[in-house]
Amino acid sequence: MVAVVIIGGILFIGNALLGNPISASLADRAIKQYIETTYPLLDLKVERAHYNFKLGEYMAMAQSETSIDTKFAIYSSGSKIIRDNYNDYVLSMFNTRQRLSAEYSAVVKTLIAKELGFDDNTTMVHCFGTPATILQLDMQFDRLLLIDAEVTIRVKLTDYSTEGIAKVISDAYKVFVNNDCTFKKYALFSEYCGGYVSVHGVTTADIEGGELTNLLVKAKNSDTGSGISFVSKGYN
Repeated sequence: MVAVVIIGGILFIGNALLGNPISASLADRAIKQYIETTYPLLDLKVERAHYNFKLGEYMAMAQSETSIDTKFAIYSSGSKIIRDNYNDYVLSMFNTRQRLSAEYSAVVKTLIAKELGFDDNTTMVHCFGTPATILQLDMQFDRLLLIDAEVTIRVKLTDYSTEGIAKVISDAYKVFVNNDCTFKKYALFSEYCGGYVSVHGVTTADIEGGELTNLLVKAKNSDTGSGISFVSKGYN
């Protein structure tokens, strides 16, 4: 009796966390049929469905074998299809923006390492403000088109003063301009030994105006008039 109770408990917990084989099989079949009926022209390869115990649903990813940006999830409850996110991830160009952001990030990380000496930087580019009108599925990366992108310079600073931070941002700006990288806004993030500094909202006009240090001082003193945010912990 004790063994039966234990085994029953294990099966119950397993079903709650991982789903059960019958429901998983039904979900696989339903999702494949749904793909064949709804998206017959997309040349999709569908992975096996996985159970999400938080939502109580099965989810499978569909990936085109000919389009790098055509990938999305389908959700089902057993044999019943609940939804997919094709419109949100593919048609809205979310996947395209995410891929271009990753490719642009690789470019700027190399520039920051090579030109400014921050070898271990994790600088990131965000292309989510780029208008959908200039984006196309599977388009090749072209930094000259992505003028509405924003960059976050992620480095380990040695000088956490407003002057030091302003210098890093200004130096990065010069490097980017010289390499045809145009960004709408600049941010900087650095952390070390439990402390961090985070600067957001710096524009090219702020940098070119020659008053970036003063603007950072004002932002650090909670003056939001410039549009710059300056947050720090563990640094003076």
